[in-house]
Amino acid sequence: KFHRIEYQDLQYPYNKYDGPADTINTDKNGPWWGIERAIEVSDLDGDGIPETVTGTEVYSKGTFRDFYVRTPKDGAFYIEDNMEYGEMIANVGVRYEFFIQAREVKDSVTLSYEGLSDRRIIDSQQRWAPRIGFSFPISEKAKLFFNYGHFYQRPGFVKYYQRATQASNAFTVIGNPNLDYEKTIQYEVGVQYAISEGYRLDVSGFYKDQYGLLNTVPEELSSRSTEMQQNIDYARARGLEFEFLKRYGQFLAGSIKYEYTWAYGKSSSDRSDYYIRFAGGEIAIKENPLDWDIRHQLTASASFSVIKGEHPHFGIFKLPDDWSLNLIWLYKSGRPFTPGDNYPGLSLRRNESPIINSKRMPANSTVDVKFDKNFQVYNMNYTFSILVNNIFDYNNVDDVYSSTGMANTDVNYNGQIYTGLPRHNNPAHYTSGRQIMLGLSVQF
Repeated sequence: KFHRIEYQDLQYPYNKYDGPADTINTDKNGPWWGIERAIEVSDLDGDGIPETVTGTEVYSKGTFRDFYVRTPKDGAFYIEDNMEYGEMIANVGVRYEFFIQAREVKDSVTLSYEGLSDRRIIDSQQRWAPRIGFSFPISEKAKLFFNYGHFYQRPGFVKYYQRATQASNAFTVIGNPNLDYEKTIQYEVGVQYAISEGYRLDVSGFYKDQYGLLNTVPEELSSRSTEMQQNIDYARARGLEFEFLKRYGQFLAGSIKYEYTWAYGKSSSDRSDYYIRFAGGEIAIKENPLDWDIRHQLTASASFSVIKGEHPHFGIFKLPDDWSLNLIWLYKSGRPFTPGDNYPGLSLRRNESPIINSKRMPANSTVDVKFDKNFQVYNMNYTFSILVNNIFDYNNVDDVYSSTGMANTDVNYNGQIYTGLPRHNNPAHYTSGRQIMLGLSVQF
């Protein structure tokens, strides 16, 4: 089994400065890809039955496998202009994306084997993505800012070129060489207000709409039932952000940020419809909360830094110099999940399915701490670091059983939840506990 990707990346940055009011930046990026993928097996042991695949010299191993050689090309060109008109600052740019199809896909033998002989395969794609941002003062202490942009993301090449080489008993998913870019339109408006020297309040709201997201649709190719990747889904996110910041002063800097967001769409993954059809379920036609729809998030950070040569006092104690201590606290409300048919208190009509992502997991909270101390030995600079993630070892839930909404038991009898067996307490249902890492860096 191997998956090898080779590419040549060409970059041509260019900057032009025409004075304090006008700066032009350009950047060209163009990777030439060479992708070779040999037998891909599932994480589980396959049946191991050899089966010759038509048109190849490769034999199967297990139910799931994939192999191909493809050489697509893609790249981008970006130009940006920073302008100042009085007190207004504007940033205007545009990005050009292009994609050139792998020549191997156009081969008649390949098209025939893949069942795509009757389809027109695209030769290339191009997209223009405009972006603009500006800010200007609305009072002595306040500034209004606005950002708007289009963004394109090409799906991973496996989504283009995955082949129908799985065993005949597999519920096959194949790639689609005619996939389009996934498109995002995002805009943000906000105000920055200087409360006093060193303190600032930022308030902003954002919209984010995504189109052409991937999912699978049933296809009949050469008398074979399969599922093919298509750009059929969409998602949207809305949010408000409030952030209070303290600039560095008196050895201390910090911020507190609160985010209130919504994230809705048709599906949370590019194979969600595939799994639903495989289980015999019904595809949702309404929007639902997405898996990453975290409604409330609070982040607080503090950084205590002492530069070389300064020795602050803590009471009667004189502290050393040239070190820093950083703390970050993150609180997130629970992610959504889909309850099972027998979830306690859930009442369903005949043949009715539970609403997707209609319940919530418990909230999560973590505190991370990092300490750095710089010192010098024999004219060489060293930094000793200690990083502790989740210092209080919170047992944060990351997944639950759909029948109970709990991470440690799926025992549900007639709507009554009981303590589960030790095997029910799946470690994969929790985020990582306390992690301590030590480091030492050297600068010559």
